[in-house]
Amino acid sequence: MDAAKNQDWKKLLQTMSATIYTRVVENMTYYDKAAVAEDWLGFEGATLESIEAKEKSLGMAFPHSYREFLLTSNGFRQISLFAGNLCPVSDVGWLKDKDPEFIEIISQFDYPVSDEDYYVYGEEQQTENLKSEFLKETLQISEWVDGSVILLNPNVKFGEEWEAWIYANWYPGAHRYKSFRELIEGEFYATVEILDNPNRD
Repeated sequence: MDAAKNQDWKKLLQTMSATIYTRVVENMTYYDKAAVAEDWLGFEGATLESIEAKEKSLGMAFPHSYREFLLTSNGFRQISLFAGNLCPVSDVGWLKDKDPEFIEIISQFDYPVSDEDYYVYGEEQQTENLKSEFLKETLQISEWVDGSVILLNPNVKFGEEWEAWIYANWYPGAHRYKSFRELIEGEFYATVEILDNPNRD
C-alpha cells in the first residue's frame, strides 16, 4: 500500500478515535472503554494475505478505499454517534449469508425505485429511495449497532469505489455515499457538527 495513503487513513482514524473517545457520552458509546489504549478505537492493520484470502472466498476484490482502511486498521470500534463495530476482514460477508432473516423481512416491503430517484447523493438524497435488489447483494462490513449496519454495494461503482451505505431504522432506509472513505468522513463530520452544536434544532 502507498505509504502516503496509509498515513492519510491513519491521521483520519486517529482524529476520529480521539474525538469519539473523549467527547461522545457513555450512552452513545458502543464499545468497551476499558479495552482501549491511548484513545485508539482501531486495531492493527490486516495483512495483505488475509485480505486477498477473503477476497478470493467472496469472489471479488474489495473497493480501493475499503482495502486501504483494512490495511490501516482491521476493523474499528465506533465511527460516529450511532454507528460502529466495523468488522475485521475475517468476519466480512454477504448480507444475504450473514443476515438472511433481515433479507426476508425487507423483501416484504419491496417497491420500485426509479434511477432518477435513486442516483441522488448529498443533502438532496431521500434515504427511503433504495433498490431492494441492490440491498440483497450488499457486503456487510459491520455488526448491527443500535439499528444500523454498514454495507458496500457492488452494483454501483465509481471508478475503483463501490457505493457505501449506512442502513438504519431511524432514516428509514439507507444513507448512501459514493465510496467507503466518503461514508467514514461524512458520518464522522456529522458527529462533530452535532457535538459542536448540541442545542441546534
